[in-house]
Amino acid sequence: MNDNVIKGPWKDQGQHKEEQKKIAEDMSFIENMTETVMVQFIHTMNENDIDIKDENFSLEIGFINESIKSMLHRELGYPHPMTRFIQSIVVIGEDEEKTRYSHFDTQRLLEILDNIIEDLDE
Repeated sequence: MNDNVIKGPWKDQGQHKEEQKKIAEDMSFIENMTETVMVQFIHTMNENDIDIKDENFSLEIGFINESIKSMLHRELGYPHPMTRFIQSIVVIGEDEEKTRYSHFDTQRLLEILDNIIEDLDE
């Protein structure tokens, strides 16, 4: 009668639920941390007479927001689409005192933008 029972090497359901719970907690942390940073950033910009209602400001804030999320995803071991983009356009350098700094590789950024625009036009 028990011949119809299939036994397999299934993952323990408890372990699966714990993994899902950990991921949910991490995603919540990422959202909360990003919101905290962004609210303070926008507030500081506004206090310094930056026009936070400007359309370009909104576009730039969206980019900064996703950059912060990308950083936090990477830090917690999760992928994020912005990570690869940032790694493609940002160069890390070092000055004479061995202080590290980063900056955009402008030429690489322009090449990527040209490729994106070409793809959109097709």
